[in-house]
Amino acid sequence: TVISISCGQPETTCFCTSFKDGGPDSSIGSDLLLTLIKDRYLVDVVTDKGKRIVEDYPSFVQQIAEGELKEKNEGRMPEKINMKAIKQRLDDSFESTYWDTFHLPCLKCGVCTFVCPTCYCFDITEKEFDHTCGERDRTWDTCMSEIFTRMAGGANPRLDPKRRFRQRMMHKFKYHVDNFNEELCTGCGRCIKHCPAGVDVRKILEEVK
Repeated sequence: TVISISCGQPETTCFCTSFKDGGPDSSIGSDLLLTLIKDRYLVDVVTDKGKRIVEDYPSFVQQIAEGELKEKNEGRMPEKINMKAIKQRLDDSFESTYWDTFHLPCLKCGVCTFVCPTCYCFDITEKEFDHTCGERDRTWDTCMSEIFTRMAGGANPRLDPKRRFRQRMMHKFKYHVDNFNEELCTGCGRCIKHCPAGVDVRKILEEVK
């Protein structure tokens, strides 16, 4: 049973409503969705399992007025951008000179990848204990690192920081859409909030050409 709580205080950096099934009130994967309204919770029944929970504890729930449903959503929706239009522009922007300058503020520190809930880049290291056994470890890594794509012979297809910056944007908002029909981003805004250089992914996407 999954009981979730909706987001009552969206960050100014959040743009989760830009994505399918996103938003402060998204109930995807939940049986019950709770929304705090003053001193009570509004309960949205999502699945039959959630319905049975409500029916088993009738003394804890009551019907509410339509006006309270309106209050639930007022002033809670974060910024929304047109992801479909952005994808169309990204389709033709790989060789664009836009990337030559827009990556410059980025420090390539990787904090955006470490706070991101959808980034999954990793590295593999091997430890040999003796000639018969060893250990292979997978460790968290960042595609923004200069050595992430360095090969055994020393070649590095993304030594240029521009290419690493472009790859991150393309992977999340073009390649993943092409392959799986969804963006590799939740719109949580953590990368914007924690970036020491003030890089705003929304601005990058909206101005790409």
